[in-house]
Amino acid sequence: MNTYSFENDASYRLSSDGSLIISSLSLENEGNYVCIYGTSEEQSFSVITLHAIILSSINILGCNSSVQCVLEVQNGDHIECSLKGVRPEVNLEFVYPDSSTPSPITLEGQPRIPENHGDVYDISIKSRVKINADADIRNITIVCGVTNSAIGEHLMEAKAILTL
Repeated sequence: MNTYSFENDASYRLSSDGSLIISSLSLENEGNYVCIYGTSEEQSFSVITLHAIILSSINILGCNSSVQCVLEVQNGDHIECSLKGVRPEVNLEFVYPDSSTPSPITLEGQPRIPENHGDVYDISIKSRVKINADADIRNITIVCGVTNSAIGEHLMEAKAILTL
């Protein structure tokens, strides 16, 4: 086990509540950290494993992320969502935020396509749009969401309005 003292390193700061704050977190900061606590008479320690999370921008193909996205789609068209340079490996999925009404479309497939580039991943999903025969709604909002089961939370999303 490598031992490192943070006392003379400005990128590490110990806050008054005992939290270790690492500025400019990078992959080099990953590893096991030992926290020693207690009184002068009795001490305990905990080992904390730090994993760096790297997120980049999520993109629905055909959308400019800085504006509200409207995509015109027809039956059989594909929509694709991608995330580049992310760590750890995450999941992407298309969801309908308004699940209280039946969706006028079905997204078929959603094969997840991960590409490993050393310490980071590029991940994308591609789905075929199937417009239901009785669809009477012409616009539907879809969301491409990023989740990670190990972290256990919804990390980020991109929205698009599909015009049928």
